[in-house]
Amino acid sequence: MKKILKILAVISPVVFLSNQVVSCVDNRIDINELVEVTDLGYIENLSLDTINQTLILKNPKTHGLGNIFMLEGDFTSYSAKMGVHPAYHNKYKGFVDISYNSKLGYKTKDDSNQFDCVISNESSSCEIDISILDSSYDLQKDKDINVDNYNEDFIQTSKELIKEDGVYRVYVSKVKEAELNLNFDYSFRVHWYYATFVECNIIVK
Repeated sequence: MKKILKILAVISPVVFLSNQVVSCVDNRIDINELVEVTDLGYIENLSLDTINQTLILKNPKTHGLGNIFMLEGDFTSYSAKMGVHPAYHNKYKGFVDISYNSKLGYKTKDDSNQFDCVISNESSSCEIDISILDSSYDLQKDKDINVDNYNEDFIQTSKELIKEDGVYRVYVSKVKEAELNLNFDYSFRVHWYYATFVECNIIVK
């Protein structure tokens, strides 16, 4: 009897470890297996719903999955990182990098949408011109275009895009009483829906 108990004592840990290994197997479906077309081409706008619908439309394996995809972090006029909505984590996993273009877009994908605006004691203001692909589109009438300024105590910007001589602009100036820190990163962004349409870094000299 004692011999049998000793044998069981040796076998039991092995069985236990085997069960542990089985329980760690991840059988979820990687969304990279479902998304074969990552360049969505031209889309109507940069709302998350539109991107989701286009992604599903161009990838038949995702049909019927509804809003399985979820934005991961910020996205731009041309690209986004999509993950799995928490409601689907029990069945799906992974991330997909996608690209697209829109009727606005900042010129083309080869043109940078990042700018520098220099502010100093001698020049306490600057302006940023916004160029878009569809010149017939009226940005001022689009309620989903907005200027996000994270440094309002130090930097003033236009609340919306201003159209002058056929060009859209954002005016930037130093708050009169403010003391700017040379080592601080000041910036603002122009957003269309959730996307960063234009990003401006303010350089203090």
